[in-house]
Amino acid sequence: MPGALYAPYAWLQGRWEPEVLLQWNEHGTLTAVRSHVSATEAEGLPSLRQVRGPVLPGMPNLHSHAFQAALAGLTEYRANAADSFWSWRDLMYRYAARLSPESMGAIARWLYIEMLKAGYTSVCEFHYVHHGADGVPYARPAELAACVATAAEASGLGLTLLPVLYQYSGFGSQAPRADQRRFINTPEGLLRLLEGLRAEYPETPQRRYGVAPHSLRAVDAGGLAALLEGLDQVLPGEPDPDSSSGTYGKDAAQAGVRPAGAIQASTHEPSHMSGTSHGTAQTAATLPGTTTPGAPLPGAPTPGAPVPGAPKSGAPVHIHVAEQTGEVQACLDSLGARPVQWLLDKFPVDRRWCLVHATHMDTAETAALVASGAVAGLCPTTEANLGDGIFPAAPYLEAGGVYGIGSDSHIGVDWRSELRLLEYGQRLLRHERNVLASAAQPWVADRLFDAAAAGGAQAGGRATGWLAPGRRADFMVLDADHPALAGRPPQAWLSGVVFGELGGTPIRDVYVGGVQRVADGHHADEDQARADYRRALGSLLG
Repeated sequence: MPGALYAPYAWLQGRWEPEVLLQWNEHGTLTAVRSHVSATEAEGLPSLRQVRGPVLPGMPNLHSHAFQAALAGLTEYRANAADSFWSWRDLMYRYAARLSPESMGAIARWLYIEMLKAGYTSVCEFHYVHHGADGVPYARPAELAACVATAAEASGLGLTLLPVLYQYSGFGSQAPRADQRRFINTPEGLLRLLEGLRAEYPETPQRRYGVAPHSLRAVDAGGLAALLEGLDQVLPGEPDPDSSSGTYGKDAAQAGVRPAGAIQASTHEPSHMSGTSHGTAQTAATLPGTTTPGAPLPGAPTPGAPVPGAPKSGAPVHIHVAEQTGEVQACLDSLGARPVQWLLDKFPVDRRWCLVHATHMDTAETAALVASGAVAGLCPTTEANLGDGIFPAAPYLEAGGVYGIGSDSHIGVDWRSELRLLEYGQRLLRHERNVLASAAQPWVADRLFDAAAAGGAQAGGRATGWLAPGRRADFMVLDADHPALAGRPPQAWLSGVVFGELGGTPIRDVYVGGVQRVADGHHADEDQARADYRRALGSLLG
């Protein structure tokens, strides 16, 4: 139903604006965002809610393997003389073999509630466990994916569901291992799964679909081309279930902040490279030493001939790439090129792509990824937990690269931790502080937050990420009395939220599509969801 909220402050265009009124329609889409509105003017509005704390846009979570949440803490022992991602993966496979539809659904529902409580308002679910324990597809091929869709709907979390194509166990089309049998599919089989899923759970303003070729080691060039070509038939064009929110995959107009009046639209998205002046928005191209995401960069490699099957629809495409040094070497040995280089040379990678991790890139690959306009999907807590390495964030952002964050294996479910670790990794690497700040945004947390929110929205293909007419009414209300905020000037609030770890969570309330899902730190279904999760965990570990 339509609604309105009045806040003492809200984060608009990279700055805290006072006395903000948000209004949304029955579809959960913002229709007006106004600053400098008097409380007297706002009081007469129907369905108005007033909050004491400042409001932040909801954070998109661009990478999740929901079932892995139950593994957290269970693999923190040395099982091999040289423990690594690969030995962790073996343990994860054993656990995945025991999943049932019931346990998948229970884990996902509990996890998604935890995401909401943390201030994540949407998730990109990279879903690759498809079949029964024996590797035989369920009678309903999308059985497990449907459990994920149901869990997101029940919790109230926005969802971009990405069924995963997994063909092989390694480069050179190596035969799948026995413990991968639940993942294996053909492009045609995966597209049929997606068709059935979409028929049962149609796209809405809360739910979107895309695909995820697992990785270059698990999908070959022919399989990837067939998947992308078929995707255009299964998801033709760009879905638009809510005409009031604009077409999916298009950039919604961003609002200029106007005192106590209707917002004037701008043609630009907010940029993590940008600063703002009152009522205006600047893009990365306006700043010295930066370029607009997607623009060619000097020295960037020229893409080679695209593989047939170039995508035409706006559906998101996510892929793991260059997460491990071993993967990079295997790609060089098999394909004669580094993973990011090979992908960008052979396929028309653009803004609808998300390259998850992309940890190990050389200088040319970094420049080429920036030029493509694709999103780098960073998962710092998982990457640290698995010993992956450190993403070249400083040069990537300096060049105008787009990124978002994800909780991936869910060793932690907190966007604040992801941003904090992203910055701390760069500090340790470069022996400097505030590495990812910029001249336009000297408060590093401000830049980190804006970049992650906008990049996550792009990766999910949904109108989220910032507060403006045409965007989703996804936001969180902070606790004004929390140590991160109380007594501090507004310009330090985000820094306190991101870098302060005292006093528990500063997130009090969370709204998704205008519906309050978290109130005073609690979700209405959290107790039942936790009990169901514990039963599921018992069945997996028993």
